[in-house]
Amino acid sequence: MYYRAREIALNNNLNYHIAAFIRRGKSDIIKSNTLKTNPNFFQQYHDNMHGYHMHAEMNVLRYSKPGDDIHVMRFKKNGLFTMAKPCGYCMKYMRKFEIRRCYYTDWNGAWNMIKIKKERN
Repeated sequence: MYYRAREIALNNNLNYHIAAFIRRGKSDIIKSNTLKTNPNFFQQYHDNMHGYHMHAEMNVLRYSKPGDDIHVMRFKKNGLFTMAKPCGYCMKYMRKFEIRRCYYTDWNGAWNMIKIKKERN
């Protein structure tokens, strides 16, 4: 699983090599960050610009179910791990999609975990 996620991330032809995956029984869903857009993932930036591009977490959320856990890995060009802690937008959408936990790699490749609190209405 991890080797496949690493391969997908390193071959995304982007400056950032990030993969996110969901493990569901025997089937794994792996997605990378992409320049593709999706109107479900609106982002408003500080300079009032906006976008709809998908981070790896957002890309895999399209296939998630409430209660899923998401794993996020980020790699340097040389293939070594680096920090993959989700941004505020990704956290917002994980709450919206009712993700239970997010595991991510730190600067040294160790796994960290964030419990996702449910979005309040």
